[in-house]
Amino acid sequence: MTQYELYIGRAKVSYSIVYSGNSGNAYENTSFSCVDKNREDLKKGLIKNLKMNVLIGILMYPPDFTGAGLRIHRLYSNLRKKGVNKVYVITNSINKTEKKTRTYDGIEIIYIGCNKYAGRQTHIGRKFLKTMFVLRIFFRTTITFLKLQSEVDIIHTVDSSWLSSLIGWYAFLVKKPLVKEIVSLGMDDPLTLQKTKLPLLRYFFLFPFHYARLVIVISPPLKDACTAYGLPADKIWCRFNPIYLDSLHEENDTNIVSRYLDFSARRILWVGVIIRRKNLEFLLNAAFYLKGKIQLLIVGPHPDEEYFREIISLSETITQETNGRIKISFLGRIDDRKELVALYKNSHLFWFASHNEGLGNVVIESLLCGTPIVTLPVNNIMNYVIQNTEDGEVVNTDDPRYFADIVNICLHNNIYHRDQIAERAKKRFNHDQIENEYVFKFYDIMRLKMTDKYTEKSL
Repeated sequence: MTQYELYIGRAKVSYSIVYSGNSGNAYENTSFSCVDKNREDLKKGLIKNLKMNVLIGILMYPPDFTGAGLRIHRLYSNLRKKGVNKVYVITNSINKTEKKTRTYDGIEIIYIGCNKYAGRQTHIGRKFLKTMFVLRIFFRTTITFLKLQSEVDIIHTVDSSWLSSLIGWYAFLVKKPLVKEIVSLGMDDPLTLQKTKLPLLRYFFLFPFHYARLVIVISPPLKDACTAYGLPADKIWCRFNPIYLDSLHEENDTNIVSRYLDFSARRILWVGVIIRRKNLEFLLNAAFYLKGKIQLLIVGPHPDEEYFREIISLSETITQETNGRIKISFLGRIDDRKELVALYKNSHLFWFASHNEGLGNVVIESLLCGTPIVTLPVNNIMNYVIQNTEDGEVVNTDDPRYFADIVNICLHNNIYHRDQIAERAKKRFNHDQIENEYVFKFYDIMRLKMTDKYTEKSL
């Protein structure tokens, strides 16, 4: 038996490796008195001296404030208080005037470029410029990664974009442990990539799944897709998203959102980015059949101008044909989380109809604020989020009129106990527990990496 004392940051970890006399193989002893104690402390969020550096690869990140990027930023802002020391982010930018680097809440963000050539290019000049852009971004990403790789302990990629997949390959080439997180069923999962990518590209996008020490998925259907593809179940961690809502426990302050609200109407809220994937037109087509005086509150940016014009046109038709009985209010992007919480709390219902999602954070946010939900199944994901009719209804239909019938029942007939909805959600979507589990699993990966390192030397 050989015993080692390893130093991870300022934390000392002692464990032993036992050698088999018959085979000559080495295996890790299961009696980790120090490690087991640290595991318990990690679960309680008490380890302060364990310091690790993490490099994140993600296609979009704040200040663009897309869903996954915003969640990851909030997650790591808190993880920096629980054992994660330095955090670097390699990301794309939608703003070509964005500086190449910035520090945001203690997290260093490196922008490798702005993609002005998204989608298929038909003009030969645009094709050439896109090719040059791809090469430039490839070299810039490579140089950035090589500069940072010696300073980081774990590589964490989010989504299955070209950027995240490329960084996953780099992790393999420099033998850094990789954690791969996927966020959208039908886009990021390996089954979809296997079916939709050409053979050479398929290998590029799928190899990081095989190399990763841990694959994080944010819903059971995503886990099912990974296991159906062939990933071992013990490699997959399925957890709900940590949800962060400021002032969640404060009194319901209607004053900060009173300018938005029609208090004489029943109010239905929708929050998200106004793009085709969100299927907002289905909800608006259902609005024709809503009963009583209704105000539809629509919150979120609209990067797809063509789709937004279609939505505005449909909204105007609804208002005209209902003689103003259905009022539709587009509130734009709301960055003030207190305002957003107040909107959730002052809405009678939240509705949702995306074509596909990883989980649907806005649905969970609504539950945390005690607001009941009416939603389409969204690839069966919503059946895991809305587990009983006390929280709302999952409506399996493609008929807007039938969907509206259920909304009318929930809006006018059902009695929901908002405090109980919020209490159930707080127990299920506790961000503190999820953050502690991240640190715990990262710690395990680092410990196993050290085990592999010292086993190789001993053999």
